[in-house]
Amino acid sequence: MNKNKLKSIISKKANGNTSVANQLYQMFFFEHILDRLSKSKYKHNIILKGGLLLSSIIGDDERTTKDMDATLKSLPLEKENVTEIIKAILSIDDNDDIEFEIESVKDIRLEDEYGGFRIGIIAKMSTIKHHLFIELTTGDKITPREIKYNYNCIFEDKKIPILAYTVETIIAEKYHSITTRGIFNTRMKDYYDIYVLVSDNKDKIDFTNLVKAIQNTYKHRETELNINEIEEQLDSIRTSHNLMRLWENYKVTAPYSEKINYDDLLKSLDYITNILSESEVSV
Repeated sequence: MNKNKLKSIISKKANGNTSVANQLYQMFFFEHILDRLSKSKYKHNIILKGGLLLSSIIGDDERTTKDMDATLKSLPLEKENVTEIIKAILSIDDNDDIEFEIESVKDIRLEDEYGGFRIGIIAKMSTIKHHLFIELTTGDKITPREIKYNYNCIFEDKKIPILAYTVETIIAEKYHSITTRGIFNTRMKDYYDIYVLVSDNKDKIDFTNLVKAIQNTYKHRETELNINEIEEQLDSIRTSHNLMRLWENYKVTAPYSEKINYDDLLKSLDYITNILSESEVSV
């Protein structure tokens, strides 16, 4: 794809919204990073997760992301090693006239003991230039295990074979963040993602594995899985005027969510909680 064709496609999709256009450019470059990953010797060591994966799973190219999130498997998560891995992937010649350059590699601290790295990247295609970020972590508990996944490209009729998180693990991690942080979790994308996955993509979920994934996530993050406490958190979320306001604001910036009411978000969370309760998890 040449520069002019790309600009034309993004212009139509963004419909005059500069912010959306910038995010679509980022998605375009992320897809080409994934393509390079699939052709690299590290294709069995890097497991895709996060928003980039979700946009493909739910088939919504409007659900864009600013970062590419992944976990590193069977290799040491050290700055020098991470830099070498990403550099090797980005340097693969994919005959697409795109150049990538590592701009920075910074240490990040997450909820668990492992931490990770945030890699800043400059992507260039002719006169088009964008800044991207890859967040690479390790030690994640994936239930039952990572899967082979064909990533659906937005800009080409193409599927990229990669390793990825299971849907159940994605839901489990977002559910944990919401039900442990309660009204202090203001990431509206977490609520949206759970709603879309549970309400519109039930056929993609193994609910037995979902229960196991939630149990494993709570255990991995050293949190007690207590249904009564979860229900108390959900009741607080249900009546939070601040979260209601944030959801309305989110809908303005994310048109794909405009028909979803705040109550709909809670129904999806209640649905998962009821499944947990019926499975007789520890309380």
